Amino acid sequence: MAQYFIKIKESFLLSDTKDKDFLKEFPQYKKPIVDRFKEFTYDAFGISIYADTDDILTGGPNKGKKVPFGIIYEFGSKQKTKGAIFGISPKEKDIEVIIDGVFKFSVKSHHEKFVQKNKFITFAGIMVLGTRSPLNGEITNGTLEKPSNEVKKKYLFPGNENAKCLLSNYKISLSKDDL
Repeated sequence: MAQYFIKIKESFLLSDTKDKDFLKEFPQYKKPIVDRFKEFTYDAFGISIYADTDDILTGGPNKGKKVPFGIIYEFGSKQKTKGAIFGISPKEKDIEVIIDGVFKFSVKSHHEKFVQKNKFITFAGIMVLGTRSPLNGEITNGTLEKPSNEVKKKYLFPGNENAKCLLSNYKISLSKDDL
């Protein structure tokens, strides 16, 4: 497996989700986000790296949209390198998230082309390390970007739109020195 590095500089607020369809499907998220945050020790975050595939949907409401290939990576204290900051703290009604640093991650050989030719990277949530159980919420303010209508139209946009926003300040490299 190849060792890659990603430099991320993002800060944002994570708030209660207002997506009625999401809340209907997952009623546990009706509980305020700050209360849910206090139940566990959230010590990691995830990102999803997406690249184009040759797959285009041929039927259904998303006919003609490209299906991006996505890989989820989880970052915790073991992935931090020198100077990395990852902070999560509850505010009055929101969770403040600060990610500023370089993180290492291993990429399987058959995933390397997707990491190198990524189209977009989404924030996949705050989680308890190793559980892939994100603290879902809505990004209300900060440096993450909501996907444009063009991105939504071109791609079958992955996941809950409120929880998965695009990273705006990142760079990926095989060498930490290039970041």
